[in-house]
Amino acid sequence: MNKSLADLISQVNDLAEEQGLLFTYDFQAAPKPKSPVPDSWEWLGEVSGFYIDSDCEIYEASVLSKESNKNVLPTEELAEAALAIAQLSQLMYRTWDNNGGWRPQEGKKRHTIEQMIDEIDFDCWSFSRQFLQFRTKEIAEDFLTKHRALIEQAAPILYGRVTE
Repeated sequence: MNKSLADLISQVNDLAEEQGLLFTYDFQAAPKPKSPVPDSWEWLGEVSGFYIDSDCEIYEASVLSKESNKNVLPTEELAEAALAIAQLSQLMYRTWDNNGGWRPQEGKKRHTIEQMIDEIDFDCWSFSRQFLQFRTKEIAEDFLTKHRALIEQAAPILYGRVTE
């Protein structure tokens, strides 16, 4: 059973009192943010969502916001998208390496895979900073054909298509 941050703080207060320690934290008196944007990751307190383990399995979690829990995404859809991003980045870098070690350069023409209205397609840019970038239209088209399912899985992160 998951406990809320308030329950955990209450338990710590009770334990401290039993041990004769001076530790109290009034959860209700905690400062309220002046902006809807949190000041920091640590300020979040309890975070709930999904994480990817070392076997690439996705699990639900409700944990405190601390260094070892930065891998919790708010939705299962975003966790699946993060897994697809990892795979796509490996595939893209291997494609670049297999194409003479090509890398995108600022101001140089490159072909990108991106979302255009409701379709995922490719385009040519010199100054675009899209994630999926390739040397030629043919390579971009081949990549899209072979890896469309992964690209669609990654779309919530790549193109901001969050549905949950």
